[in-house]
Amino acid sequence: MLAVVLAMVLLTVATLAAGGVIVARHVARNAADAGALAGAMSAAGGERAACAAAGRLAAENGGRLAACSVAGPIVTVTVEVRAPTGLAARARARAGPAATA
Repeated sequence: MLAVVLAMVLLTVATLAAGGVIVARHVARNAADAGALAGAMSAAGGERAACAAAGRLAAENGGRLAACSVAGPIVTVTVEVRAPTGLAARARARAGPAATA
């Protein structure tokens, strides 16, 4: 009986850990998308302005800007989010004018 209870507890913990990583991945994707769009809107002000805008919006959406690059009007960002388990979820997004993105 004790083995069954222990197995149920371990299964529950594993399920919660996996769920936390999945949520972190979704948060990272949303933060990367928002950051890339904000950066693209500010790209005319240069790389510093674009990456600052991207970092602000990534942070407001629960992420941390891990990388940012600007190539003309195209902004590419990588955002990281820590899951409750301590594992990191990363997402990359690119934004710019429709004709070039």
